Amino acid sequence: MKAAVVTAPGRMEILRIDDPVPGPGEVLVRTRFVSPCGSEHHAYLGEFGPRIVFPAVFGHEMSGVVELAPRDSGFLPGDRVVLDPIVPCGCCPACLDGRINACRSLRLVGIDLPGGFAEKVSVPPHQLLRIPDSVPLDDATLAEVHGIGVHALRIGRVEPGDRIVLIGTGKLGLNILDVLRESASGSIVAVDVDPFRLQKALSLGASAAVDASAPGAADRILQLTDGDGADLVIEAVGAFSETPNPPPVALALAVVRQAGRILLLGQGGHSAGIHWRTLVWKEAVILTSRTSRGVFPRVLRMMQQGLLRPRAAVTHRISLEEIPSVFRLMDEGSPGLIKALVEM
Repeated sequence: MKAAVVTAPGRMEILRIDDPVPGPGEVLVRTRFVSPCGSEHHAYLGEFGPRIVFPAVFGHEMSGVVELAPRDSGFLPGDRVVLDPIVPCGCCPACLDGRINACRSLRLVGIDLPGGFAEKVSVPPHQLLRIPDSVPLDDATLAEVHGIGVHALRIGRVEPGDRIVLIGTGKLGLNILDVLRESASGSIVAVDVDPFRLQKALSLGASAAVDASAPGAADRILQLTDGDGADLVIEAVGAFSETPNPPPVALALAVVRQAGRILLLGQGGHSAGIHWRTLVWKEAVILTSRTSRGVFPRVLRMMQQGLLRPRAAVTHRISLEEIPSVFRLMDEGSPGLIKALVEM
């Protein structure tokens, strides 16, 4: 079968590799759609260290059609499915506490294990969910990133009327914003350095947009939150650009209200630059959110009910052969690229 293979950090090739051989009880799925994500770009660059063994086949946001399934798997050939990529160890303190997404040796199908950048993938049946008939396969592909948004907003405890500041409107930030639209939150101020992404944020329901590269961004955000600051600041910056303003986490601290909440999701390499006394005097709370946990059924229901717009952030529709070119665009920080959807 054909696959986009990361042969070394920063190098991806289209190769022919062996078809996967399903292990005991596993389901063989033919990939139909897959979407590259920011985490995979970090892994592709070698930033995940020894966790990734090259050559590697990424692709953890994927949907497909069951090709072969054991009799007791609950699936039949032809079933349309989406992948929940989380593979926890099941025995660390986090797993035993039910927090499998915080597993200390967490692995993901499509990052640590072979994934959807190939024509076929073999996975245990408990990692697959049947897609409702009314949900298109390409929409369902993006259930994983929307699931991150649903999980994050649970952690962030969004309350009715909350004034929210969203720092970072890339792949993750825009999907969080899409989920936020269906919450009872009040105003949502989008913050980014990319005008194209800020316009996308406004089209998805942001109340206002602030250019993080312009001097005085923190003052502007405070004006937009009635001078009090945000009830909740969500930081979702994957790649940090130097600006006249504080780095993303420090900016979050500057614009959160007294006794407010800061939710961190970004995996950029920037240092926090936090002034701890300010944090203490505000008695603000810093929360973090990683991947998702048990929210796929909820996300698929939301898609079925038309509550999400999964394709709103998709800027490129490509073939398997074009996946390396999308990663090169990510390398360059292409301003026109937000989310790519690969049709196999």
